[in-house]
This record gives sequence, structure tokens and C-alpha cells, in this order.
Amino acid sequence: MLGKHLASDGHLRPIPVPSAPAFRMNISWKSVGLLGLVALYLVRSGTAETGASDSHPPIAVPADFVVPPNFPAAVRALETLVGNRAVQLMVLDSMGLSRRTHGASVGVPTEQADSFIADAQRAFRDKGFLLFRHEPHYGIDGRPDEIALLPIRDQYDAVRLVGTNGANFDLRTAAVVNWLRELERDAPFVLTGIGYDHVEGRFLSPLADPDAMAERLYAFCPDIVNQGTGSVRELAIELRRLNTFFCWWD
Repeated sequence: MLGKHLASDGHLRPIPVPSAPAFRMNISWKSVGLLGLVALYLVRSGTAETGASDSHPPIAVPADFVVPPNFPAAVRALETLVGNRAVQLMVLDSMGLSRRTHGASVGVPTEQADSFIADAQRAFRDKGFLLFRHEPHYGIDGRPDEIALLPIRDQYDAVRLVGTNGANFDLRTAAVVNWLRELERDAPFVLTGIGYDHVEGRFLSPLADPDAMAERLYAFCPDIVNQGTGSVRELAIELRRLNTFFCWWD
């Protein structure tokens, strides 16, 4: 049991996860940089309304697709959907070193990732598994995004397991989780991306006040403007258009 979460008494408790199949260990890691973050906006601007590119048509999730109830079989179902073999999910610890989890990850072209997560996430979550993007590569050098599957239903348990933080802004994982919980109470969302230094999500309903949300997001993660949209006003425009958010700290 590798996952832990912060309990109400302030102690780390293990996250119970079922055993997973053995995976090949061949993931290479690199930091999320400014170039990639800017590229993300370019990719989303070009694909949010039109879907995947001609070279990477959307991944079809059959209407009768059913996720198996056990995790190894769910991983095989994911492999079948995307046409790629899964490997063991690796996350970074507080020292920046890779460590194993009981999750799986599979490569999906950036142009297909958003629509695939949107189409398939609920089916997996209904069976107690969380599907999300763990590492975006923005299509740079043809590298696919890393889509993760965890035997965890609660998205905040996944944030704790991944160890998402904004250490450069003195934001620890517990602070990130607390902020996200408060945000969800005001504007329900589902997390579609969870990484070491970033989270992304999709609001479940159109935002009532995108301008106020832009200010709120900027206060929590300044880089979304300083290294992304360039202004809070432009961020509000993106929120109104896409109804998603992406926060990072580097």
C-alpha cells in the first residue's frame, strides 16, 4: 500500500488499494516548463471545439462500454480502448525522486487526451477507479500525454497520492486539497489532471461569474496568468469559453 492521505487527526494514513498487475517500467520524467504550459493553451485553443486532429481522430468509447469491476481487468480495458500498453504509474516524492504506485498509466496523443478523459472518466469512476491526465507533454516532440488510472474513487485521495504541491509558493499538498474542496463547494467540478505540481479540472456547469473565478484562480496560482493568459481578463475569457481550469506552480 503506497498511497497515503492526511487524516483529520493530522497523521498520514494509508490509502487502501487493491493489488495491480505488474507493468513494464519505462517512464521517463521531466519538469513541466513554461514552453509546455504555453503550448497547452495553444493545443486547447485549437482542439477544444473541433476535437482531435485529422492525424489523431478521437478515441471511440463504445456506447455499451463497461468497465470490469477488478482493477487488472479495468487496466486491460483501458489498453484496448486506447490501443496502447499500460505501464506502472510512477509519481514523485517530496525529494523529487520517482516511486511506484499501484496505478497504471498509458500514453495517449495530446490531441486525443481531453476528449478521451471526458468520454471515459465517468465509466471508470462508477466502478471505483479514477482516470486522469498525470503528465501532459503538449505534443512536443510527438510525446503522448500520460493518462493514469488509479484504483481510487475519491479525487482528493488521488491528489494526496500524487503529492500535488506548489512548494515554490509554500503550498503543501494538504493546502491544495483544502483549496480544491472549497472551490468544489462553490463550483462543482471533476479533476481531469493531477500531477506533481499541477491540477486541471472541468466544471460541471457553466460558471455563473467567470470574472470572479478568474480572480480566485489567479490568487491561488499566479502562474496561470503570469506564464499563461497574460491577464486576468484573458483568463476569464478562457474560463467562459472552455469551462475548465489548469493550475500549476513552478
